[in-house]
Amino acid sequence: MDSIFRHVYTVVFALADEKCVIDDVLVVEGKVESDSYSGKARVVADNVSNLREVRHAHVKRLLLKMLDRAQTESLIAQLPFLMKPFCSGGTCPVFIDYQGEEARAELALGDQWRVQLGSDLIKQLRHCCGTDCVLLEYR
Repeated sequence: MDSIFRHVYTVVFALADEKCVIDDVLVVEGKVESDSYSGKARVVADNVSNLREVRHAHVKRLLLKMLDRAQTESLIAQLPFLMKPFCSGGTCPVFIDYQGEEARAELALGDQWRVQLGSDLIKQLRHCCGTDCVLLEYR
């Protein structure tokens, strides 16, 4: 197993040195092969992405759930301030799933509210809305 990690480490640096940041998550796409020289398994990477790139490529939309009136009022007051710094050049559509006592509606925010989906935005939204109320829907 140790030789697999050494080889992946080497390949990751060869393919994407700038993506190797301490405490960042990397996604390595590739295959496991037999190494005829060492007789052990090795991983040959075809692509290396960081979490931001994976989100950008695979997230269909950001869904914010509003479960009660107090949460809705709080979110409506804070949402523009939270999201605006992440809207410039954003491509991820944002939807709000409102659930009231007698009605439920899913609303799509306009294109000007599309966001650059990064860890900072997700953390801020989860702090404001609650962890269970901020969902990333993948393709």
